[in-house]
Amino acid sequence: EYPIGTPSARIRFHARCRLLAALAAATVIVEAGQRSGALAVARAAGELGRRVYGVPGPIHSATSKGVNELLRTGAATVASSVEHINYQEGVR
Repeated sequence: EYPIGTPSARIRFHARCRLLAALAAATVIVEAGQRSGALAVARAAGELGRRVYGVPGPIHSATSKGVNELLRTGAATVASSVEHINYQEGVR
């Protein structure tokens, strides 16, 4: 969406997240804090009808709070091994 060499800026993060989600058949979130760019990618993937997977993390870890919340609310499917990820199902 921006020319090569355009510097990164907070205002462009949502566009980047939307592009990442659109390019992937499925999105796997491994770590995400409560206010993480990974959560923005997961949200964009869900809005695009892509499959979202989450790798559960320790309940006391700040970097697992976001992914664990995705799993708790059903916004992501548990993926504790690569066999749990179905890329073909992610394309709807």
